Amino acid sequence: MNKAISKRLGGDALTSAGLACFDANGDGIDDLLWTNQDSTEIRRNVWVHFGDVNFSTIPSMKLQNPGSVNFGNVIADAGDMNGDGHSDVAVGVFSVTEVDGLVLIYGGGPDIDSNFDAGVGMDFDSNFGWSMSGLGDVTGDGLGDIIVGAPDYAFGEQKGYWGIFKGDSSITVTSVRENLLLPSLFTLYQAYPNPFNPTTTIEYDVKQRSFVTLRVYNTLGQEIRTLINKEQDAGQHSIQFDGKGLSSGSYFYEIIVEGPDGTTTRQTKKMLLLSEREKQAEDEYERHLLTIGLAGDDAALKELARLQFKRADGRFKQFLMDPDNAIPDSLNRQRSIHLGFAR
Repeated sequence: MNKAISKRLGGDALTSAGLACFDANGDGIDDLLWTNQDSTEIRRNVWVHFGDVNFSTIPSMKLQNPGSVNFGNVIADAGDMNGDGHSDVAVGVFSVTEVDGLVLIYGGGPDIDSNFDAGVGMDFDSNFGWSMSGLGDVTGDGLGDIIVGAPDYAFGEQKGYWGIFKGDSSITVTSVRENLLLPSLFTLYQAYPNPFNPTTTIEYDVKQRSFVTLRVYNTLGQEIRTLINKEQDAGQHSIQFDGKGLSSGSYFYEIIVEGPDGTTTRQTKKMLLLSEREKQAEDEYERHLLTIGLAGDDAALKELARLQFKRADGRFKQFLMDPDNAIPDSLNRQRSIHLGFAR
């Protein structure tokens, strides 16, 4: 190998992260994908250089950034996730405004463009998408699969998370596509009440008539129940989930929405099912707050009493949906101590 640099990419790059080389456009020649952030832009860019015998340092395209400085932390050859015979591109975005991590899929082949065609994300603290790799077809369905890391995921004694995501033949690539961001097809709200026993309500808005799938999983990724799997009109929808007969602990509910143009997006949220003992402790705690909390001297309990009073004032759902009303971690710790069990 010649030690001399034959091609120099980039410019005044402040940082670089993801780097991958594979045939993304299906012409039989490997392409180069890399990430950088320069002094003129706050957000990172993922550049694509199509391979050629006369390799050009001028990028062939720039992939769409959903609005994060962490876009492109990792880039991977996702394999053929949609069964069209071409390798697809997976890009990690480990923290964005709407959710706490995304993996975006850009359909590969001759019609590859800068807009992503599918995505999966988590909205709780996890840094989902920090690491990622293509797995080949580990599920045996003929489609490429990916594995995604979430190093800051925490539940009980478990720290860190790896999730395997299967390919989906409904992912399509179009050379002309509206510039969509992940949450644009729908809005998924936090289940209420949460924590719950035994039932909770999951509510979501669909922006246009779409095929909607809503499933519940346990912490091992095993499907517990399919709540919705049908086409639905635009508007607000809700469904009740009954956890009777299930073990207490954390569960995840995932919505998958396929728009009229074939665009598929998904989002995951977490909910906590309480045991009967925990539910009784929770009820006792709430009664305590509403009777003596507001009059007490404990600042933490006083603040929790104020927040709890708002919940009991007929505005429970609106309260939960407002991110400004989130209970601080310090107050949650006080709450756990008072209840006598750890959250």
